[in-house]
Amino acid sequence: FQRSGLRIVPDGVCIPRISIKEVGVDQIFRLQFHDPFENKLKYYVNSKVSAASDYKKVVYSIDNPEFRNEFSVSENAITLSWHKIKGADGYVLYRRASIKDSWKRIKIIRNGDVTSYKDKIEGAYYYLIKAFYTVDGKSVYAEVNDVCRVRTLDKVETIKASTDKKTLTNTIKWSKVKGATKYLLYAKVTGGDWQLIAETDSSTRTYTHTVGANTTYYYNVKACSNLGNVWSVSPFGSYVKVKVSYLPQFEYELPSKKVSKGSFIPVKIKNLGNKKLRIYAEGLTQLKNPESDMPLEVNLRLSTKKSSSGYVDYIDIPAGATKTFYVKSEYNYFDFLTKEFLVFAFEYDGGMYASAISYLNGSSTVFGGSSK
Repeated sequence: FQRSGLRIVPDGVCIPRISIKEVGVDQIFRLQFHDPFENKLKYYVNSKVSAASDYKKVVYSIDNPEFRNEFSVSENAITLSWHKIKGADGYVLYRRASIKDSWKRIKIIRNGDVTSYKDKIEGAYYYLIKAFYTVDGKSVYAEVNDVCRVRTLDKVETIKASTDKKTLTNTIKWSKVKGATKYLLYAKVTGGDWQLIAETDSSTRTYTHTVGANTTYYYNVKACSNLGNVWSVSPFGSYVKVKVSYLPQFEYELPSKKVSKGSFIPVKIKNLGNKKLRIYAEGLTQLKNPESDMPLEVNLRLSTKKSSSGYVDYIDIPAGATKTFYVKSEYNYFDFLTKEFLVFAFEYDGGMYASAISYLNGSSTVFGGSSK
């Protein structure tokens, strides 16, 4: 650097000491430098030099600190969190109970990579954060600070769940948390991750969840409060688990006369559930053939009409609908004792089942029910 000239300092080289000999005399110098954090040129201008300070060191500016929009809290602690500031050497945190109180410094963090701090306290408080970098052992602060107001919250102590087999729903209810302004309801299945399924206001502490049959669901709730620009979020309480043990139901009609070998047997089924029912040809079995030494006839053919041109792998019956399909029999059949006729596999709402239908009582017997 020369008083009447220009000296270029390469990247990575410290800016040299700048000395002005005429102490007490107004001196104007202008330093241009490249800020790698914002990728632009900046300037430093000094207009007067005193005997106490005959040089200035040029430093870059940093962004203003900003709290994150959600803090984890408990009944006796608030975990503050903020965005990392590039170039910061640390942060200073302050707290006060009301806007009438003075700010009290609670923590100096001398590490720019740290972005959280747990304050063990109860109640509602204001917090202020400052970001700084260090020059010659002195802290230089960002121009603007960030302020928020948050509170501690208890966790939800009680959560209950009930099931409705007819509608395939779980109803979840939970206890009130003082100070909460909303609740977050989470659910998961066995081996899965927690997923947010509902968000309710402070006056609504119940939710009805439509679910799959024969699947275990786990539920948990977080309480939340918002006193300004940041949410306080409580930890999970105790979870509840529940399962809708449900076997699909349907009505059917079978021919009442003897079935002749090689004929197509009409089977009419009405789906009584609120989900699609899919009947599979694979494993379709005729039981108790009295005219043969073979007790079973397996893997019968499934058809949409009385001919081989209608053969299919499965038949879908929509919710509440009635449909007739046909089964190709290879044996004469009529059992006066039990009137059992067919066993077949079907799928309902993601679960696989098997059913035996007979002449005897006009209703099906459903068994199985392992979830996919």
